[in-house]
Amino acid sequence: MRKMRKFSDIPTADFPMNDKTYYRLRAEIGSISAGFSNLGTSDGAEVANKMEAVFGALDDAWQTIRRIEAREERAMAGSVNYSPGGCIESEISQ
Repeated sequence: MRKMRKFSDIPTADFPMNDKTYYRLRAEIGSISAGFSNLGTSDGAEVANKMEAVFGALDDAWQTIRRIEAREERAMAGSVNYSPGGCIESEISQ
């Protein structure tokens, strides 16, 4: 069984879909959809509609990734405890 890792712990270059990949895929899918739409046929329109659904699914996946990262950041920020003097408790214990 693999060790659970937070998304925020994975280097951007190693992440399965980073922002560079997302925007590249988004552009390619949009271009493909437009290409089929521009064929001016009902078959082309059908494929364009399917590609638009892929575009939507890609965006949904990206938004899910962003929500997970935001949740991890909030959890990490919430785990830092400050003493009354403004020092982080982990600094005090060192």
